[in-house]
Amino acid sequence: MDTDAVVDSMELCSGITWGSRIKKMGLKVKHGPGDSRRSYSGSKRVVDHKVVSRRVRKKTPIAENIENTMAEDERLYARARSLKVTPYKRHVLSNEIAPSPFDRPVQWGKSVSTHSMVKYKAIMRMSGVELQRFWIEHDVPRQIKIKGAVLQEQFSEGGVIRSEIFCAMVRHLQNLDASMYRNSCCDHKQWRHIMEPTFSEKVLGTKDFAVTEDLRDMFIGHHLVSQMEHCRMIMVPCRATGDWCLYVWDMVKQEIHVFDPVSTTVGEDALWAMHDNVVAKLHMALHACKEEFFVGWDEDFDNFHDHHLELSHPPAASCDLAFYVWHYMRWYDGEELHKPIHTSTASRLRRSLLYDIMAMKGNKGHIPDELKQQIDLSSGFE
Repeated sequence: MDTDAVVDSMELCSGITWGSRIKKMGLKVKHGPGDSRRSYSGSKRVVDHKVVSRRVRKKTPIAENIENTMAEDERLYARARSLKVTPYKRHVLSNEIAPSPFDRPVQWGKSVSTHSMVKYKAIMRMSGVELQRFWIEHDVPRQIKIKGAVLQEQFSEGGVIRSEIFCAMVRHLQNLDASMYRNSCCDHKQWRHIMEPTFSEKVLGTKDFAVTEDLRDMFIGHHLVSQMEHCRMIMVPCRATGDWCLYVWDMVKQEIHVFDPVSTTVGEDALWAMHDNVVAKLHMALHACKEEFFVGWDEDFDNFHDHHLELSHPPAASCDLAFYVWHYMRWYDGEELHKPIHTSTASRLRRSLLYDIMAMKGNKGHIPDELKQQIDLSSGFE
């Protein structure tokens, strides 16, 4: 993303005071003695001892903000109407939050990674004209086209994953969720709604954010198996500050969680000082899109709290951040990480996800002949 655009978006955010709308509270979780690899869920098996402390942050009185907030909302909605956003909306007759898959006997499925090292090394050794062809072409909800050379560069050791490839990683995770429910014969609605980073880029990359037609598919697109209004977790990956991080809206507890894999030791106050402005604008945008694309979804966006969760791993290397965030999205159970992550986890994901997104259902890209025996698109891997 253009640095100037990011700076501009930050300046815009700082002018929007959300203290009266987002209440602050901290939740610090400390594990007692024991193996850190044991259950990380508050609702399953063995749970480590927790020491919980809470404090309420000060918030700006409503009187200081209400006029600015109302004016900003009216400007936003007026701008959306001027762009003639599609009249199609989803009518919500009931708001039933789906149960967590972490509390149910579902089959999580396994990424095809048994021979991922062999495939990974073969791709890393490739050269020539084949690398200039598009290995990934995926059209839904919007087209992404990624050349072999880009895949090779960003998935190489020390390579940094950028937005288009992360979009493919999100689509793969959405497919994993769909197959998990289907293979488990689970008829419940999905528990989480995962946004592509395109959403945060659009929100934070402009001074004049507007609800537009291209955002609709991220909320109520026909390709989505998750129904956002029934999801407990809304997950928004973001790279606005240059590093990948994850923002999660817990629609039951009305909390906003921040996962910053490079800032795990800075403390709560420093963490929120870095992320407050971004959270404020994303929160505003989610609310505006909810109002535009849904009828009857009466979720109150005015009383969300900031939730601080201490991540147990040391700060991640900048080249691995995308894989940490992908792991957070898959394994955060609403309380903690169901599975911990280590440097070795990120290294394994770097190898397996390269294969997974190439074998992803709906990929129409060109796969080099020497890889076709190893990457079977006909299987429609999910």
